[in-house]
Amino acid sequence: LQKILVDNYRKQGVTIFVVPRLAKRIYTLLYFTYLLLSYQKVVVHLRKQSPQPFYLLKKIFPFRLKYIIEIEGDFESEIEYLLESKNKYKDGFYDDLIEGMKKSATVLEKQLGNADGVFAITKELKQLFIDRYTKFNLKDKIHVIPTGFDSNKFYPDSELRIRYRKKYHLEGKFVMIFTGNAFYSWQNIKRSLELFKLIKKESLLGEVFFLLLISKQDHYIVENFIKKLRIDKSDYLLTNVAHKEVNGMLNASDMAILLRENHTLNKVASPGKLGEYLSSGIDVLTTKHIGDYSEKMEKYNTGILIDNIFDDIEVIKKIKSFGRDKSKKEVSKWAVENFSSQSYKKKYIDTLNSLTKDKG
Repeated sequence: LQKILVDNYRKQGVTIFVVPRLAKRIYTLLYFTYLLLSYQKVVVHLRKQSPQPFYLLKKIFPFRLKYIIEIEGDFESEIEYLLESKNKYKDGFYDDLIEGMKKSATVLEKQLGNADGVFAITKELKQLFIDRYTKFNLKDKIHVIPTGFDSNKFYPDSELRIRYRKKYHLEGKFVMIFTGNAFYSWQNIKRSLELFKLIKKESLLGEVFFLLLISKQDHYIVENFIKKLRIDKSDYLLTNVAHKEVNGMLNASDMAILLRENHTLNKVASPGKLGEYLSSGIDVLTTKHIGDYSEKMEKYNTGILIDNIFDDIEVIKKIKSFGRDKSKKEVSKWAVENFSSQSYKKKYIDTLNSLTKDKG
């Protein structure tokens, strides 16, 4: 996957330097050896980094070094989902990726056994790993720290809404928005486009317009689906903006769409962009099968939660019966309290501190 991303960005004219893996490992060993000689206890949170250099350091400094790995999903359920024919962009599209994921799943098992701690993004993912990897006795090793968003960057702002709606000529329209990438089939970009077309055809939300903030390297996927579904050019905008502008685009919108099927892959997930949508105060058309989000949204009575994303009748019924009873500020405040990075700060710090106090 990393090679695919590098190749895509290079095609766009982006200069990328790849640091040799051996050089990176040598630097890591030297730097952390210095830290371990300087301090009595060193706790390292490895985010999207291989723990392999720390295997040797643990042997040399068994009582000084503790490290935590971070798990953002389940390879086995991701592979299962990508193999489903109905979700493929085209035959063979994910073949190389799946082979890489199979190898990663094997490596992960070793990592789980060696790590001093594990961060999992949902309680469902924690339980899945405890049940699957019984030989490691992971119950006390795994700590749930969901994927959070920065509450300082996502908030409702009426002036921002006016400015961005004017900038993109969205006045008088009901704007639906999709943000992120479209590469993985679990993002359901095709179904999102189909539902937009259905909502427009049934006149469920007035004069609807689809704002698609998609990673540039995935535009060809979206364009192909738009062409097949015959969506008029005047009904959507496919673009990509700097992250600092996303809050403005969300404020300019009326409803975000994030569709996930009833599958283990989604039940253990914690998509940060769902928190960003809620923190901006807009309504969200989503599903009942997303990690901790869906359960909390249902209890708070916010958003439109669909059971079967492929059931047109259910979608129409849910949209027609939906009535907003909370202000944007209320929804935003609730989202910040439940899903922001700031809301997890104390738990994160307490987990790190607990490892510094452990003996041996």
